[in-house]
Amino acid sequence: MLRKLNFKVLINNAKFSTIAVPRVNDQNLDLKAAKPFHEIPKINRLKLIINYLPGGKYYKKGLNELHRSLSKEYGNIVIMPAMLGKPEIVFSYSDHDNETILLNEGNFPNRYSFEILKYFRETLRPDVYGGEYGSVASENGERWYKIRTIINQVMLPPKNVQQFVQPIDEISNEFIDFIRKRSNDTNDEILGKDINLWTLESMASVTLNKRLNLFNEKFIDPRARELIQCVRKFFIMTVDFELNPSIWKFYHTKAFKEYMEVNDKLLNTVLSFIEETMENMKNTTDNNQEVEGILQKLLKIDKRVAVIMASDSLFAGIDTTGSGTIGVLYCLAKNPEKQEKLRQEILKIFPNKDEPIDARKMANMPYIRSCIKEALRLFPPVSGTSRTIAKDLVLSGYQIPAGTVVVTWPQLFYRQEKFFPKSNEYIPERWLKESVKDCPHLQVEKFHFLPFGHGVRSCPGKRIANMEMEVLLINLLRKFKIEWHQDDMKVNSVLVNIPYGDIRFKLVEL
Repeated sequence: MLRKLNFKVLINNAKFSTIAVPRVNDQNLDLKAAKPFHEIPKINRLKLIINYLPGGKYYKKGLNELHRSLSKEYGNIVIMPAMLGKPEIVFSYSDHDNETILLNEGNFPNRYSFEILKYFRETLRPDVYGGEYGSVASENGERWYKIRTIINQVMLPPKNVQQFVQPIDEISNEFIDFIRKRSNDTNDEILGKDINLWTLESMASVTLNKRLNLFNEKFIDPRARELIQCVRKFFIMTVDFELNPSIWKFYHTKAFKEYMEVNDKLLNTVLSFIEETMENMKNTTDNNQEVEGILQKLLKIDKRVAVIMASDSLFAGIDTTGSGTIGVLYCLAKNPEKQEKLRQEILKIFPNKDEPIDARKMANMPYIRSCIKEALRLFPPVSGTSRTIAKDLVLSGYQIPAGTVVVTWPQLFYRQEKFFPKSNEYIPERWLKESVKDCPHLQVEKFHFLPFGHGVRSCPGKRIANMEMEVLLINLLRKFKIEWHQDDMKVNSVLVNIPYGDIRFKLVEL
């Protein structure tokens, strides 16, 4: 029996306010001249099942490997057949198709939701995800629009992001002290698991205005490590159920029950943090806090939205921001000349190693943003996107009827020479303005690089994630040279791209 926290006691009704979302222009599509849908290449169902079995070419393959294989075998477009209750899905690997889909998605883009996650949230935990609002990540239609509109008011304004620079600066310096205390003077190093601790500590501060003390073994909250472990398991198991053939809709296997338990434990852990924050808010008499967490801001608008967004942010942000941060550190460690160029920009703005970081000064640092962008191109935390298209479209010369689920895989564009010259090289300069003399590379087309998604369904936490990475880089590079002495980094592609193996950055004191 799944244990449930008394979520309803957290919720009171509140009025809903909206902001307008601009419409995009439709493209003129010649449907009559396009080839019919049934002529699209289709994966043989039996062949697909065999390839997922031990010895098959898709067995235990990550999502990136799967889509690279399919694009080589079938070209720009292929149909994954309906199977075991899953719908028929069109996979598109064309940049033009990706642009067509995104320009024609309208005000309410319909993202294909993972059905097993939807089952957990709607069937087992309607106390959280039922009612007027659902999860911003998995909901669609007007329910999604209502919650997303409220969230935009809090998470997207730059001034709201800038107020978190000071607490993230403090956390980043505590993180560096933690690394120093653990190591001797000749062996300072950052491990992959350390980045996850920093990410969770940062996310808790931003979301809940709460410290978890992850850098102090004496005071660390045991729920925090459990949360990190559950998040990793959640991502891996979700892909196992959604990508591989599964009978969960017809029979609840042991693995299915374990997945439900992981989701429940994950949600209850996050809700316990939220309950504590809300209780502390009741007991505090300080109405002049310099910084309010996202939870506090949203509580003033709508309590149900506040709890849903706080929970989604915590467990969605751990691996995405963590993976992005590891990718940036890896690229800089492997390209010391770029690292030094970034260090010079940092020292020009913040010459003192211990000088507090000022959000206003960060605005004058274009190269740090270029370094992050280029690392996200080479090692994006998320690879693909999905839409249930709302109108008939032409994709790769074929008619695609409204209601069809289409999955695109933009990561395949990121290392193509026709889109990114010297695509396998780390060249932050390609993201600088054309007026910068050091940028001989062509500017990137809008739809060829979408690390945080596009339009109204883009990641609401993108500005916060970028800010967190910038602050950590400023603090690290003022004090250390970062080196990498292992084999090339490997990435496991599940729901997000997670670096794995011996993730170990050597720090050399400056």
